[in-house]
Formats: sequence, structure tokens, C-alpha cells
Amino acid sequence: MDEGLNLANLLTCNRDSLDSSYYDYYILVTNKCHPSQTLDLDFLQEIKCFAVFDLDFESEMNGVLKTYKKTNAKLHFPYHYESKVGSVFEQAEKLKLHQETNWIFHNGGSDSKGNNELPLDPTSWPDKGAGVRKMISFLSHKDVKQSGKFLMVFLLLSEMEDSVDPLTETFVTFHHELQGLDYLACICIGPDMYQRWKDLLHARTFSEEALSDKCVSNLTLQMINGTIIKLKSVTQSSERLLPSFGHSTVLLKKKEDSMTALEILCENECEDKGIEDKLKFPERAGKICFSSEKHISDFVRRDSYEKLEHLIVSSSKNANQSPVKIINLYHHPGCDGTTLAMHILWNLWKQFRCAVLKNKAGDFGTQLTTLLTYGENNDTGYLPVILLVDDFEEQEIVCFLQKEIQVANRKCILYVTPLMIILNCMRSQDPDESSAINLLNSVSLQRMFSENEQRAFDQKLKSIEKVHTNPDNFYSFMIMKKKTLIHST
Repeated sequence: MDEGLNLANLLTCNRDSLDSSYYDYYILVTNKCHPSQTLDLDFLQEIKCFAVFDLDFESEMNGVLKTYKKTNAKLHFPYHYESKVGSVFEQAEKLKLHQETNWIFHNGGSDSKGNNELPLDPTSWPDKGAGVRKMISFLSHKDVKQSGKFLMVFLLLSEMEDSVDPLTETFVTFHHELQGLDYLACICIGPDMYQRWKDLLHARTFSEEALSDKCVSNLTLQMINGTIIKLKSVTQSSERLLPSFGHSTVLLKKKEDSMTALEILCENECEDKGIEDKLKFPERAGKICFSSEKHISDFVRRDSYEKLEHLIVSSSKNANQSPVKIINLYHHPGCDGTTLAMHILWNLWKQFRCAVLKNKAGDFGTQLTTLLTYGENNDTGYLPVILLVDDFEEQEIVCFLQKEIQVANRKCILYVTPLMIILNCMRSQDPDESSAINLLNSVSLQRMFSENEQRAFDQKLKSIEKVHTNPDNFYSFMIMKKKTLIHST
């Protein structure tokens, strides 16, 4: 299930980003937040919140409000909306509702002015919640909403204990005021929380099918955080974004510091760049790196590419295999085997987490397990990892790597299909003979161009020469113009 896409579609009404969203602003309703969850609430800064209904009376001390960094949030209690002087429009103007985020202590709390209210007991909510219902009715009024379109987002950070939980009552009230679910969306942190939420609403005669269309329930908070941040185009180039299960995204943050043996390919490294950026070939001390391979989408694909890609993708879907599988690419020295392997990673980044092994650190198995499980768990499932291993001289060393990773993975990680694929890019004087030893899991790459490859290369060469006055600066001119590759990887 593509929960990441579902989340993006719910929040934008099938638009490409928050900037082009169908909705002009959002109203967020959230409940008790665990202190550890505050590390993954960066997305609050990216959503244009008209109001936040905060049901955590400790929010200012260690909850959602504490993490909210915007200075234009004005703190309110429900009774602030009970004035009967003037029209609804005049009251809205007086409260300056559209000039700042309205942070409403929906179930008790304290503000900087010394106001302090205790939370309502769930059993007393039906009686004492009348003021809250009036406030919801006020904010749902057409003169308050004005002409803008808004979406109510219920963010469930903790489970509800009672059938008359304030969060449930708030949802029911907004459903009544908005006359349906059209402008409501629910984000539940995990399937267990969603099941409890669904049971409570089903007891209030809500259709399970209708609710499921409006809920995201199989993402971790890290996935939700990264997926929403990715929707804000301004932040797409400034954050390290890691692809996750179900077309979701997580922020890599400082965790990358603990994976120093790996060079990790992030989502925003795969976005289209200008032709100059793609074709220039900066070397990094002679080592392969993702930044030096951004041009590869403009190269001619070798005939072996399709076979290797198919082998990787099909192997990742085969059940009852080892959690770590080795796939070999044997190639003549100097025939661009590394570039072909990087091309594979560059085009499979949505289906796999991709990395290059930079060095054989003693804990590289643990580092790979960290990459595999980062932001994911057994409930969500895991996006498999492709690890590119380049220039190892002996096949036995690669098999040793496989065993080390398998040992590190013995952490109650549930799997049906392989969790990791080692793409072993190895030089060979006779690639065909080397691949024949392990035919089902190997691909060979020859020095000579086939006729199809030569025709495609000639066409690419002509197009580059038409556009660039100094084509010798480009990597394409490091390979020969006829049938034998001369560039050494």
C-alpha cells in the first residue's frame, strides 16, 4: 500500500506540493505527545496552519507547542471565542484570526499570561465540552473561513482511552459542522492506533470504509515528517531525504554520522539537474561517488543494463531467500562497469535504499542494518537496500561481507523477501567465464560495443557536440568513438 502517496494526496488534494495545494490553509487537531516524538515534528513549520486544537495540557512544557518555532502563534482558550458582541465577521476581525496561527488549548493548559486550566475528565466532556463545541461552530462559520478552502487534519500521536475521549468528541463535532468527511483527514501513528480510532468512531455509526479513505495509518512519525517536508518545494534541496516504504520519505538528519562506511544516495540527489551538471565529471580521489555520477542519465545504456536491472528487481521480490543476496557484475577493466552499476542505483532509488561501501569498517554490518531500519519497523515493512561493492579482488571477500551483514541483521527483523542486495562490481579478464560460474546471479559486461550500443553512442555524441563548444570536458569523450572502451574505471 502506497501510504506515502496517500498522505501527500490527502494533504494537497492530489497536487504536487504544499505550495500548489488545493487547500489555502489547515486546521490541525492533535492529542498527547510523547517527548521523543517532538524530534519528528519538523513538518509543522511547513504547513500553513490557521488553527491548532491542542488536547495536550502539557504541550507547552514537553509537547507539540514546545516544538512549534513560529513566533506568530497566538495562544487561546475556548472561552476567548464566546463573545456575543457584534457579528461573527466582526468577532473574527477583532481576534485577528487570519493574521497568525491560533493555538487553542482545547483541553486545558497554560499560557504566558498566567492563565491555567486543568484538563477535562473524559467522563465529564459531554457536559463541560459545550464551550468547545461553540468554539468549533464559530471557527467553522463561513464568515470565519471567508473564501479560503481548508482541511481539518487530525494527528493522533497517542491512543484514546475512552469512548468519549475529547479527540473523538472533537472529530464528531467537526463532522457535524462540516456536514461530512470531505474536508477531514486523519493521520494515525501505526496500525494499532488506527484500529482503536476506527473502533471508537464505528461505535458512533461512522462507516469504516469511509474512514479508511480519509486515514493514513501505516507510517511511522519519521515517515510522516519526511513525506510532508518533501511536499514543501523550498526545503527539497536543503534536507537529506531518504526513500522509505510505501513511497514515503524520512529525514536522514544526524544519523548519517553513524554510517561513515557508506555513501548514501538520497532522494533529492536524484532530481533532474541541468545538462552541464549532469555531464561534468568531478573525480573524488579516484573513488566512485554519487556526486560524480549525476551525469549518467545522459549516457548510453549498455546492453547489459536491462538484464542487470531485471535481475536485481526480480531477486528482491523472490520469497524464501537469504536476507542478503549477492548479484555480480563482471566486467573488463576499463569498460565502464562502475558507471553502469551507478546508473542502476540512480534509476532504482525509489524502490531501494542505495549506498556504496566506501570502506570495510569493522561495524559495517551494523551500519547497513541502521540504514535498512532507519524510520521503519516490522509494522511498516522495509525498503530493501542495494549496496554497491566495487573493486574487491576476491569473491570470497564479498561472501564474507554477506555473512557479516546477516549476523548484524539478527535483530528480530521480519522479512519474506531479501532485505539487502550486494551488487558486486568486479573486474575480470574474461567476464563471460566468470559469470558462468554463478550464471543465475551474474551479468557480464564486455569491452566491445555492440552494434546497437555503437549507434546509440554516435547519436549521443552528435547531440553533445551540437550543444557544447568544448565537449572534451565531458565524460562522454572519455570513451572511444568506435568499438573499444578506453576509459579506465
